[in-house]
Amino acid sequence: MTTSQSGIKLVAERRSFASFQGDEWNDFVAASGGSFLGSWGVVKARRFFGRVKLFDFVLVDGAGSRQKMGQCAVHIGNRTVTFLDKIQLLPQQRHLNRQCFDLVAEQFVDVSYKYGSRWNDEEVFDLEGLPRFHVDRKIFHIDTIDFRGWANFAAYRRAVSENIRRDYKKATEAGAVARSLYGLKGLRELFAFVAMRRHMALRNKLPFSRVLDFFTHAGRLFVLGRNAFVTTVRIEGKCYAAFFGAEVGSRLYYLSGGTRNNHLGAGSYLFLNLIEDWFSKHPRGEFLMGDCPKPSIRPTHDNGNLLYRRKLRVRSVNGVAFRLEPKQSTSAATPGVQSAREDERAPKDAPVLHKTPSEIPTPSPGEGNGQRQRAT
Repeated sequence: MTTSQSGIKLVAERRSFASFQGDEWNDFVAASGGSFLGSWGVVKARRFFGRVKLFDFVLVDGAGSRQKMGQCAVHIGNRTVTFLDKIQLLPQQRHLNRQCFDLVAEQFVDVSYKYGSRWNDEEVFDLEGLPRFHVDRKIFHIDTIDFRGWANFAAYRRAVSENIRRDYKKATEAGAVARSLYGLKGLRELFAFVAMRRHMALRNKLPFSRVLDFFTHAGRLFVLGRNAFVTTVRIEGKCYAAFFGAEVGSRLYYLSGGTRNNHLGAGSYLFLNLIEDWFSKHPRGEFLMGDCPKPSIRPTHDNGNLLYRRKLRVRSVNGVAFRLEPKQSTSAATPGVQSAREDERAPKDAPVLHKTPSEIPTPSPGEGNGQRQRAT
C-alpha cells in the first residue's frame, strides 16, 4: 500500500505483535503525542474482543532510504474497523493523517470506520472527498492545561484562582499528605479511591456501585500498567481526596476522582501537587482534564466541574472523533479479507468476545468529561 508525492513514497506496512520489542510501541506513542487509549497495554487488551492489526507508516525517498513517521492499530469488529484511538504521527508529519487513513482503508470493503476519541486533540482531519460514506463528526472540545503558557510552576500558581490557592494553603496547614502509587501497586489505594468516588456520587445524587467501580479501575490498572496511577490525599491518616490518572510522554490525563465532604481544601491540594510534580518533570507538558460537548470557540465553564477547570486556567482545543458509514453495502463479508496470523488474534486460550467493546479504558460518565459535579 503506497502513495507518492514529490518523489517520496508513503508506505503502509503490516506488522505483527511479536515484531515490536520492549517499549518500542509506547515510545512512539509518546513521541507522537498519542493518548493512553493508543498505548500498548490497551492495544493488546483489545485482542480479547477480536482481531487487531498493526501498521507502520514509512516515508521512502528515491534513494531507497526509509523513515518511520507513524503507526496505528485497528480493531476489526462486526463490519466495523476502529482506530485505537488515532493514527499516531510525528509532529512534522501530522498533515498526512488523511493519506495514512486512506492507505489503511484500502484493505477493507464496505465497512464502517470509527476514528478518534474524547481524548484525541488532532488539530485537523480532512473529511472531504468521501462520497461513498455518511460522515458523522463529533463536535466537542478538550480542556487542557498547557504548561508552555507559564515560565514555571510558580508563575502558574500565581495565575490560578485565589480560591484554589487559599484551599491549598488551608490543606497544607492541616498537614495534608499526597501519595501516588503506579500500576498494580495502586490497588493498595483503590478502596480509599472508590470510597471518595462514592462520597462524590452521593453528594451529586448519582447511581454508584462500589463493586463495579473497584473492578473497573482495577482493570484499568492492569491494562495500563505503570502508565496508570492512583493518588490520595490524607489528613491525619484519613483520606479526603483521590485521583485516577494516566501518563503518556509529556502528557498527564485526569480519568476520574472524588472527594469527601470537607472544608480543608483537599481537592485543590491534590490538583496543585500533581501539577507541580508534572511541571518539574515536563516544563513544556500538558495536563488533559477531559472533554465538553461544545466547540472550542464557544466553551462554557460556568458551573461545577467545568467552573473548576476554569479556575485551574485550562484552555480549550477542538477534539477529533468521527464515524464513516457506507451509503450502500455491496458485500456482506466481514472486514479484513486477509487472514490474520495467530499473534493478531486474541491471545492463545483467551475467549474472543463477539461484541464491540467500549474504549479500554475510558472515563465513565460524570468524571473527566465535563459533567456538572463538584471538584472539591
